[in-house]
This record gives sequence, structure tokens and C-alpha cells, in this order.
Amino acid sequence: SRRAKLKAAVRPETKLQVMQHLETLGLPTENLHLPMGRLSGGQRQILAFAMVTLNKAQLLLLDEPTAALDEQMSHKLMTLIKELVRSWQIPAMMISHDHGLNQKYGDKIVVLRDGQAFGA
Repeated sequence: SRRAKLKAAVRPETKLQVMQHLETLGLPTENLHLPMGRLSGGQRQILAFAMVTLNKAQLLLLDEPTAALDEQMSHKLMTLIKELVRSWQIPAMMISHDHGLNQKYGDKIVVLRDGQAFGA
């Protein structure tokens, strides 16, 4: 079986766009030439974020966007997300178990417990 690499998943010009986008956002690009299986979870998260934000969206859905990131990179990514949401003037919904990040970056927080929504 062939190992998945970024270059195998996207056209070369798209890979260049993603790398330029990462640099524009101030996000790390090192090791992205490696097979996907050799990237850390954090590197995969950053790459996924860059790929989904190449073009303006109408809605940004984020499922644990800071999973596998260290605290510094988590805050950097959350700041970027908040900036994009404001500049694109779009809604975003984030699922996260990190209450600290939720409090710091969320505009409205809904807590789900036993199938019930609190704070809606």
C-alpha cells in the first residue's frame, strides 16, 4: 500500500497555495514534506486548518481544533480563527472540551450535559 503524502493528496499548485497560506498565517511549515503518517497530530491539525481556510467559507465548523497542539500553538490558532471569523463575517461553531479556551475565545458557550443544552 502506498503511504499518503500531502503531495499525493493534492495538486502541486494547491500544495504551494497551502504552504503560502501557512506562511501568511504565521503557522509552521516544517516537516510537511513527510508522509502524513510521520506528521505529529499537531502538524496534521495545522495543515487541516490551512486547507479548510484557503477560501472564504460561509460557516466554519471546528471539532477540537486545538487537539494535539501545545498551549502556545493552541492560543495562536484560536486567535487566527477568531480573526478569520471576524474578517470573513461568518459564524463559527466549535466543539471543545477545553473550558479555558472556550471562555477566552468563545462569544457564546453552550454546555451539553446528559443530552441537555445549558447556556443556549
